[in-house]
Amino acid sequence: MEKGKQSLTKNPKGKKGSRPFRLGAVALLLAIALVSPWGRPPAAKEVILMSEADEVKVGGGMDKELEKRYGFCGSPKLQAYLDQLGQKVAAQAEPRGFRYSFKVLDDETINALALPGGYIYVTRGLLAVLNDEAELAGVIGHEVGHASSRHAAKQMTKATLFQLLSLGALAAAASTPEGRVNMGAWAIASNEFFTQILLGYGRDNEMEADEKGMRYAFQAGYDPRCMAQFLRYLRTKEQLSGINFQGFYLTYPETAERIIKSDTLGYILASGSKAGELEVGANRYRSQLEGLPYGHKDDRRTVQIYTAKAGDSLPSICRALLGDESRSHEVTFLNRLKEGVKLEEGMVLKIPSR
Repeated sequence: MEKGKQSLTKNPKGKKGSRPFRLGAVALLLAIALVSPWGRPPAAKEVILMSEADEVKVGGGMDKELEKRYGFCGSPKLQAYLDQLGQKVAAQAEPRGFRYSFKVLDDETINALALPGGYIYVTRGLLAVLNDEAELAGVIGHEVGHASSRHAAKQMTKATLFQLLSLGALAAAASTPEGRVNMGAWAIASNEFFTQILLGYGRDNEMEADEKGMRYAFQAGYDPRCMAQFLRYLRTKEQLSGINFQGFYLTYPETAERIIKSDTLGYILASGSKAGELEVGANRYRSQLEGLPYGHKDDRRTVQIYTAKAGDSLPSICRALLGDESRSHEVTFLNRLKEGVKLEEGMVLKIPSR
């Protein structure tokens, strides 16, 4: 080495701690350059560190974790029906390098989610309260919208860059006695940030998935107005139960706002269609739910399917099947009917077991 030049791989004499400081500074500057709007041109393409093949690997690992935590359920008939409908809706999305899969989570809450790589899930609690095939198509379309837009990959990229930012700060902090005391706090902050990412995709992404989901459902032949119909049901359930379904995670836009926007888009999309041209499929959907687990796991019941006959009423059905006609209120709400409604012959009803 030439005399007077200093190696970058060794600490200069008498300057202990300068190397970790340099490493920290490099990581810090790199993270800022990638995350900060000042670090890239305004028109630059959004950075995604994960390939679609990586998404499939990550999603597959998460799929196994979900199976351990919740388990999957649903009859083979229901699973085949869900996959057929899901593939029909997913075919309307932009092409991706993965095949979508659709499963039922054994969880009583009302929820749906999309993992990296096209892994889509609906809970049994959600299936129980959906009322027709068009509503299911809208919900699945929403989750396919997340996957096709690669929202998970984008969020995980942000989390990775934040980790890099934290590591840069950690390396810099480690060069001073005071900084070493705060290293644990940096790690905790990073983990909490990553946890928040896993809880939802953020307001803008959710609104984008809403719009894409309705368009996919419409292009697959379903009535897009049914999505707003389902959101109104959730809003009513919020008001009656006090449980807030902000579409299904806290990061989603408020349900009332989503109803307005979904109503508007639904009627715009359906405005050029003739009466009866768009699929709703209420009876077809409900008939798939026979034997679906219902309620809390500690008090597991199932959904029975009953086809109304001439002269039937909800009290008479509940008296015959459940031995308690007062449960007609529960059946009314579950099937989204009006109190005292006259049942049409052939109408398929969801009846919770005793």
